[in-house]
Amino acid sequence: ENGEPYRIPEGNWFAGSLLPDFTNPRTYQSWFAKRQDLMDMGVDGFKTDGGEHIHSEHVKFHDGSNGREGKNKFARDYTSAYKKFVGKDKVVFSRAGFSGQHTISIQWAGDQQSRPEEMKSVLKAGLSAAASGILFWGFDIAGFAGPLPSMDLYRRATQFACFCPIMQWHSEPDGGQFKDLMAGSSGENERSPWNIAKAYNCPEFIDEMRYWHKLREELRPYIYATAKKCVKENTPMMRPLFYQFPEDENGLNCEDEYMFGEDYLVAPFIEEDQTRREVYLPEGNWKDFFTGEVFKGEQVILSSENGKIPVFIRI
Repeated sequence: ENGEPYRIPEGNWFAGSLLPDFTNPRTYQSWFAKRQDLMDMGVDGFKTDGGEHIHSEHVKFHDGSNGREGKNKFARDYTSAYKKFVGKDKVVFSRAGFSGQHTISIQWAGDQQSRPEEMKSVLKAGLSAAASGILFWGFDIAGFAGPLPSMDLYRRATQFACFCPIMQWHSEPDGGQFKDLMAGSSGENERSPWNIAKAYNCPEFIDEMRYWHKLREELRPYIYATAKKCVKENTPMMRPLFYQFPEDENGLNCEDEYMFGEDYLVAPFIEEDQTRREVYLPEGNWKDFFTGEVFKGEQVILSSENGKIPVFIRI
């Protein structure tokens, strides 16, 4: 309002930085002219981190809106600008968003700490995103920040991610914004399977994780076909049970299972050191993905004690 450029206030991520005002057509043209070289190189899209940087109601946008009115709208303008720039055949991988976020290619859950309780919140975030119309969603395997995850957490999170729309690991660089959580860290903060194996002196852990990454590749035809159908029908790939089975009251109250496409029911291990769990199966017949055992639906069963995430195929 005072005519000075707005800078992100101290105490916030990227303090002191300027922000592009995407309500101004000239800003859009200038901003993306500087990124056209990347498109010419053949990049497949952009990861639009941030987006929650309007911290003052006194901000004034080119379209006349103020900080109070534009706080959430800025995230939408930001991601929508990139969507327009890349076109329909490339992707925008976003974190922050607002109304209309379902039109952005991919959403991820943000920066969790590598703590067991965070995995429960991640699952709820994924189901909430689906209920909000987000088609494709993912999370950082076993968290992004803080001390390295335990092998148990990493194992359970990897299995979960194998049956999510997006499977990725990602980590806070040593000395980054969450450095205060890293007191006494050795500096090796990478969340790769081989770094976890090294940190816990367990080389066989790499082979264990390789199994899940190979399985993900084997699932690619199903994931690809499901993704095409999701786009055509505007439906989320990861769905709460009540989405797929709206008449099922038990499914309505189920907050720790989901459908991965139309055919796979997934029940992640969300408790520490969990190797089996109760699973509710909706109507129909269901086959255990790993053992081949068949179960009738509309009942609660105890999953096989093989340490593998409970997954059932609707038959």
